[in-house]
Amino acid sequence: MRNPLTLISEKIVRSLEDFFEWYGVKVASHPFIVIIGCVLVTGAAVVGVVNYREENNAFKLWIPDNSDFVENNEWLLENSPMDIRFHSVILSSPGGNILKPEVLQHISKLRNKVDTFVTSGNELTWTKQCFKREVLKYSFKRMDIDIPYPGVCDFLDVMLELECFETSILEFWPRNFDFDTIRTIDEVLNVVNNASAVSSTFKTPISIDDYIGGKILRKNGQVVSAEAMSMKWFGHINLDSLTEGDYAAAASGDAVDAASLEWEEKLIEVLEEDRNSLPNNVETYINVARAYGDVAGETIMNDAIMMPIGFMIVFVYVTIMLGKFNCVEQRALLALGGIACIGLTVGFTYGFCSAIGLFYGPMHNIIPFLLLGIGIDDMFVIMQCYDNLGVEKTDSYIRNMGLTLRHAGVAITVTSFTDFIVFALGATTVLPALRSFCLWCSVGIVAVYFFQATLFTTFLSLDCRRLVSNRNGLCPFYIHDNENRQEKLKDEKENSSFEYSFAQKIFAIFSKCILSIPGMITVTLVTLGLLASGVYGLVYLEQEFDPIWFLPPSADVYQWFTANSEYFPSKGEEVTVYITEVDWEKDMDKIGELVQKLKKATDIIESVDEWHTDLVKANISKPCVDYQGDFKSLLTCFLFSNPRGFASQRNFKYVNNSDIQCGSPAPEVLLSTFTFVHKRFDGRDEHIPALNKVKDIFDEVKFSKGKAFPISREYSNWETDEVITLELIRNLGLAVASVFLTTLILLANFMGSIYVLVCVALTLVNLCGYIHYWGLTIDVVSSVNIIIAIGLCVDYSAHVCHTFLTVSGSRKERAMETLVRIGPAVLNGGVSTFIAFILLAGSDSHVFSSFFRIFFLVVVIGLFHGLVVLPVMLRIGGPRSYSTVQESQITEKKKLELENIEKL
Repeated sequence: MRNPLTLISEKIVRSLEDFFEWYGVKVASHPFIVIIGCVLVTGAAVVGVVNYREENNAFKLWIPDNSDFVENNEWLLENSPMDIRFHSVILSSPGGNILKPEVLQHISKLRNKVDTFVTSGNELTWTKQCFKREVLKYSFKRMDIDIPYPGVCDFLDVMLELECFETSILEFWPRNFDFDTIRTIDEVLNVVNNASAVSSTFKTPISIDDYIGGKILRKNGQVVSAEAMSMKWFGHINLDSLTEGDYAAAASGDAVDAASLEWEEKLIEVLEEDRNSLPNNVETYINVARAYGDVAGETIMNDAIMMPIGFMIVFVYVTIMLGKFNCVEQRALLALGGIACIGLTVGFTYGFCSAIGLFYGPMHNIIPFLLLGIGIDDMFVIMQCYDNLGVEKTDSYIRNMGLTLRHAGVAITVTSFTDFIVFALGATTVLPALRSFCLWCSVGIVAVYFFQATLFTTFLSLDCRRLVSNRNGLCPFYIHDNENRQEKLKDEKENSSFEYSFAQKIFAIFSKCILSIPGMITVTLVTLGLLASGVYGLVYLEQEFDPIWFLPPSADVYQWFTANSEYFPSKGEEVTVYITEVDWEKDMDKIGELVQKLKKATDIIESVDEWHTDLVKANISKPCVDYQGDFKSLLTCFLFSNPRGFASQRNFKYVNNSDIQCGSPAPEVLLSTFTFVHKRFDGRDEHIPALNKVKDIFDEVKFSKGKAFPISREYSNWETDEVITLELIRNLGLAVASVFLTTLILLANFMGSIYVLVCVALTLVNLCGYIHYWGLTIDVVSSVNIIIAIGLCVDYSAHVCHTFLTVSGSRKERAMETLVRIGPAVLNGGVSTFIAFILLAGSDSHVFSSFFRIFFLVVVIGLFHGLVVLPVMLRIGGPRSYSTVQESQITEKKKLELENIEKL
């Protein structure tokens, strides 16, 4: 009795073959209706681009949906958006001393340039654009008055003034100081080494160590030289002028108004122009807030321009591979039709996905390249099946299309359905960017499958019709001399089983080599060697990601980050704690509990800068002791009665943006903040446990209402780091399982599915190992590309295995014939995919350079396992052919064909 699984498998295969034969005849019979229908379907979908939406906010792209970080950040954007922008210039003198009179004179002139330039559009100046802070007109050391609270409130207008928030070494001198009077380095050192120095701007104590970095030389505890210094400006965002588009376009999570962007653009011009007058042996590194988003987006879009160029190169390659070098048999129009199918696919995908509300992220730029690779692969498979018809080819081109699609339809269905399942399962990830990307790819794969099976088959039928009519390949309206044409076609039909293309002849020789005993031994040894090397690289593959990688190394902002890491290395990540909507009178002890828990976590936290301890002290001492039991009055007293309280005013925000008034009870508090600084961590193995410990501390403190939460730029990266490896492993596991199940259903052969699975697994192991040697790590970009790689390497192996199951003979004969029949198509698909993205080899974009490296390895390793390793495995222990392929059906010409392969 036959195995039920075998019966089911045969039923599936036979049904698919019958369907595609019928479908091929239908589309070939009504070519113009099919073409118009495909164009109309695409046109209807393209209308959806009116709903097109880009998402550049990193918090909405790479942070898991289930993370509290997303919810907390959304609350802050709605209730207390960031209203400050950071700009900086680092000046360095490599191997020299930056503390020279000419350097101070230069940066003094630079400060004046920034102070005085005016933008053309909104006529903004630094004094209008700067973030202003209330500062004392005099330092506490100079204030000889002692007026207790609340009497001091009457003198605040005299004691306070607003100053633009900017920092530099120039604060050691009065604002109007003439730096041209400084002649020697000793004059500079005498001022900056003053232990009691006070900022001329903020009237607070300052230290030279806050402004210099790099290699610092000291003598008797005094600074004598430094390699670098920094200047910083803090701009202000007009929150009232922000639009929803400004929030949506915020690449870093912070929205910014158009006027601020205009001022920042002018600032970049001034800072770049200033480089022309730098002192000898001095370099500058510029970082303006808008530069990161500008450069990252510009780099990706510049590389995306390579897409049409890649399409044109692929068009040339496909034209050469599909046709012959004569006026009639060259197939430029057919190649153009195949590229047009992919173009329609891209249009349909963008329109449909936009229509259903899927956002377009920074990784989505590689989708056209992916669809191009898959579409060209399907196209070559269809063409190869047409060329392989041999004695089956009839005088009816319509019937030939049915026979072509009977063989090719199942093959491209196996690969397309497997790719679709891989991406559909990938869309279950918790990372929003990866989920959106996988959904876009799923739609694209269905579209490219439909257009290639339908529209390209139609174009192929029209091209066959053109060949029969002896029309010109470029200008079908011109008919060449038809003399002897019918006789030539008759001869070709009679001898078609013996006439192989050049590529098939090469594969015939190649199959003879690798399927011999010495060849199989060599292939086995090479495979094991590659696997061993891949496993070694996989063991040392690290997980690491820095958003700066999205910037090209040649960009100013990238060089600033590099210089900042070199001259001003981080001493630990600063975290801001937000306490929101709590019962301030009842929960003050809870705030104290939270502060103490953080201070006790000395294994992960270096320091805590908080106001709670000082507020508690103020509650039991004069003059604020008089306000015990009245939190709002106590808070006002604390914030206006001592230096520590005065410095803490910026840590409180009030409902409806109310202002606190000295002498009056404080308004309803919306939120309060304090900060702590982590110890410096070395990689994810340290910072992820630290993040989880901080989360545990906050979970342990229960407020009667409201909550407290920590926010840091780095926390967003740490949140992603925590899940990216698990998500990658999860998605790979689901993908590999889906590969097995879908190939089992569509190949309808258990052992065939096992062989495909083994090749896919070997390719993935080697891929992940060899990207380590090429300098890549596990990050959000490489993870997406590895998921894509599964789809491509499945194609290479599944086509070979499917063809092996459809031919008859001994295992060796079937393996040889498989390579001759489908090898050229698989190779052409891989080569065309490689050609499509070869222009990205020199890309400055981390997205596209990673894409190139991973896809290069996928093509090389995937083709090796699909065209070398898999045929050897099938030669040794391949499964039997489908029952529809009977040994008794081998004709005399079939035997001669096999003998011809042996002779070749």
